[in-house]
Amino acid sequence: MLNEMTVFKILVKPTDDSVIITTPGYTQVEIGNETYYQFETEGIGAMNLGNNYTITIETKKGTAMVTASVMSYVNIALNSRSLNEAKLFTLAAFYQYHIAANNY
Repeated sequence: MLNEMTVFKILVKPTDDSVIITTPGYTQVEIGNETYYQFETEGIGAMNLGNNYTITIETKKGTAMVTASVMSYVNIALNSRSLNEAKLFTLAAFYQYHIAANNY
């Protein structure tokens, strides 16, 4: 399983039409009647799940840089009070998988 690869997707919802994305590799996706920018990083190995990825978003009001990793998302989700027990166990197993890969 250590050879499996993970895909990390980040969705950004623009607040207005003045958004300029300067990070390459995004696509626009429609979810319901909303438009999002989707950033996708493929081929993340188990040992690299903690690596950070940065997205730069420019608007008329300024520039925002979003930095996240697969493990930062797992950490936020694990601390969420809205997940059921099965989802919590799945995320905890994913975290342990990352730790085991780095100790391998």
